[in-house]
Amino acid sequence: MAHNNAISSLTLAELVTAVAGSLPESRRDLVERRVVNWVTRGVLEPVGELHTGSGRSRLFHPDAAYVAAVLMRLPTRSIPEVSAIATVLKIELAKGGDVATWWAAAKNRKEAQQGRTVFAAFNVRLDEAGEKPTAVELQFGQGDGLESPPFYIQGLSAIVINLSDAFHGVRLP
Repeated sequence: MAHNNAISSLTLAELVTAVAGSLPESRRDLVERRVVNWVTRGVLEPVGELHTGSGRSRLFHPDAAYVAAVLMRLPTRSIPEVSAIATVLKIELAKGGDVATWWAAAKNRKEAQQGRTVFAAFNVRLDEAGEKPTAVELQFGQGDGLESPPFYIQGLSAIVINLSDAFHGVRLP
């Protein structure tokens, strides 16, 4: 693993440790169980092969720790809903643009300490049976301290997460 100011990849154990640090008073075993479940079900994807063989670690992009920190803060959701949110985040981050800018701002601890916090609002729309996601709406905004900005999302189940707070505890090796 490269340690030249930028981490190129994380092992599963490093990913769990990084995510566990983002949650106050979290039990590492519960974080590990959830992260392993997400990896097994394809919510968090390793770089390269999912099944690497014995003695070889699965490796993850460092942003997987931040995505997992967001997912850990979601109220209990089904795997399809969590997967839809993770997929939308991955696609939007790959595009760059506004989402990547907000994401980078949320990682900036100095900004958060000065009260400029980044919030994200998620809304997952489900099919008529209420089982499968049909759309994920995602909005970002800057709050003042712990006060979130107004979000205009259609639907009743919007979730607002303080990204700056979620990212503050992520500890990459």
